[in-house]
Amino acid sequence: FVPYNETREQFDSLKYALFGIYQDLVQPVESMFSGKNLLIVPDEMLSFVPFDALITRLDSDSITNYAGIPYLLQDYNISYMYNSQLIKHKRSWDWRFPDVTAWIPEQTTATAQSFGKLKGAVEEVQDIMDLVKGSSIQRSLEKPELIKLLEENAILHLAMHSLATENTGKSPYFILDTLTDPFLANRMHDYEINALNLSTPMVVLSSCETAGGYLHSGEGIMSLSRSFLQAGASSVVHTLWPVEDAKSREIMVAYYREIKRGHSKSKALSNVKKQYMHEHPPFYTHPYYWAAFQITGDTSPLHSKRKVAVIMGSILIAFLIFYYLKRRSFFRRV
Repeated sequence: FVPYNETREQFDSLKYALFGIYQDLVQPVESMFSGKNLLIVPDEMLSFVPFDALITRLDSDSITNYAGIPYLLQDYNISYMYNSQLIKHKRSWDWRFPDVTAWIPEQTTATAQSFGKLKGAVEEVQDIMDLVKGSSIQRSLEKPELIKLLEENAILHLAMHSLATENTGKSPYFILDTLTDPFLANRMHDYEINALNLSTPMVVLSSCETAGGYLHSGEGIMSLSRSFLQAGASSVVHTLWPVEDAKSREIMVAYYREIKRGHSKSKALSNVKKQYMHEHPPFYTHPYYWAAFQITGDTSPLHSKRKVAVIMGSILIAFLIFYYLKRRSFFRRV
């Protein structure tokens, strides 16, 4: 799926594969869809498929690059869920956008060489904090400190190293301390997250392959993303594969900008992806750069500008009525 040095044969192979999956899984039932919001509950290996990158129409060989391809993204705001038991009631809308708590652990040179630098994540968080209210923590945390942070009633933006441990049967985990823990023994596994009691409206996992994990027959993917939902998070933004630093920063900052405007989480992410493809040259519109980002769980808006307008309008009307009655009473006395 990586676009570097992609041959024409590889391009055609991916193109026909994405169209074939659409023909097999979506097209036969698409006439029963209603509205623009599409919830996908994928089974087993389909959990690794980015459905918004499926191609809905293939005009022979007229498509020679990734610009202008008719993706399923163009037709629907797509979200995901691991199973129906994790579907929770929608949170009530708030008039104010929630605070954001962001965490980026420190890292050693050795860790940066092994896992890649988090420089882009630091800049990403700085850009996001310019848009929202909240706080960012840029140091390593002990596990009790992290648990306390995770149980805050705020949007959680976590930028750290993680391992999905796919095909090993081992549980995925975050690496908590890369500065004083050279053996990377200080970890937080998915089963530890499961045991937490979270109230956050959204967790953003700005880390590699946070939707990945081991495949449990009959249950699906056991991932870090799933663990946050099971622990009580209303929604999780995750990635299917490692994404280029600069593009990840661009998409995530744009996503916060969209949800601040009052859009649903799925519509916000859909808008960002379409805007990204519109603004970049064909090479950078390859699904590798944008299709990894997914939203799972409750997709309702984090706040409602309409609700604010209704409240302000009601206050104004009440004031005008009060003013009218007072003025009328005054003239009667005169």
